[in-house]
Amino acid sequence: ALHLRIPSWVTGDMLPAYEGITGKNRYSVAVNGENVLLHPENGYITIERDWNTRDIVHLMLPSPVVRMVPKTEPNKIGLQRGPLVFDFSALPDDAKIKGDDAIGNHFDKSISAIVLTGKYYDALGNEQGKYEIRPYAKSHSTKGILTESYK
Repeated sequence: ALHLRIPSWVTGDMLPAYEGITGKNRYSVAVNGENVLLHPENGYITIERDWNTRDIVHLMLPSPVVRMVPKTEPNKIGLQRGPLVFDFSALPDDAKIKGDDAIGNHFDKSISAIVLTGKYYDALGNEQGKYEIRPYAKSHSTKGILTESYK
């Protein structure tokens, strides 16, 4: 049997203190080009079969940007892509992003990581500039969570 870990950020499960704004992510598994439909149990899927030397397993773990909202502070937001939480601390304290704005991303070779991009606004909803944020080193911290306006 082959046991594959399916992380919570793939299944859409949030940390207990947060809710996700976007829908659940999807993953896929194929053995020798044939899709295998399994549901994780305790974070793992198990493929049981007679294995051959040339068998190929393809595991696809998508990592779209997910908006994370603290349940106790619904006017705040954090962004997560895969296992990474992104830091907004470089933006002005009163900066806001809109819940329905597109969030871009690109790979930055200088830091070997994905960088998120988008626009930020003032309290009146006027565009103030563009942001470019990098992964935050301490994902359990609330520093870097940005005040959100859901307009």
